[in-house]
Amino acid sequence: MVIESFDNEILGKRINGMRWAVIDVSASPIRLLLSDRPVQISNLKEPSGIVSMPISPIKLFVAANNPAAFDNLGHVKPRELVQNINLFVAGRARRFVWAQDEAQSRFIRRNMSKSLEPTPFFPGIGRYPPASLLP
Repeated sequence: MVIESFDNEILGKRINGMRWAVIDVSASPIRLLLSDRPVQISNLKEPSGIVSMPISPIKLFVAANNPAAFDNLGHVKPRELVQNINLFVAGRARRFVWAQDEAQSRFIRRNMSKSLEPTPFFPGIGRYPPASLLP
């Protein structure tokens, strides 16, 4: 059942049918974070549907149903875009957040795991302390 959920043909077809781009956010003084829950999926069945995920400290993968979404993202200042993505990525992290350096340690400590969503399988999996908080 778990394997089938990861290899969902309907979801795969939908994402494959979206427009894809890699957005360079190197103009931001803040770097993108990565976590154990980095993928953002929003309104997938709607024209405004979007999928995003940091793929490096300065690159963001984005898939969108409507190509106008890329224009909309182009109007967001890189710093603001990175801050929003990092808040999402750190907030959903269950155990790990990775950063290019120690510059965002305070941000990570303050925001990590603050926006967890319930786990569909193994509900107790989220009950251990995040690795960043372990001694």
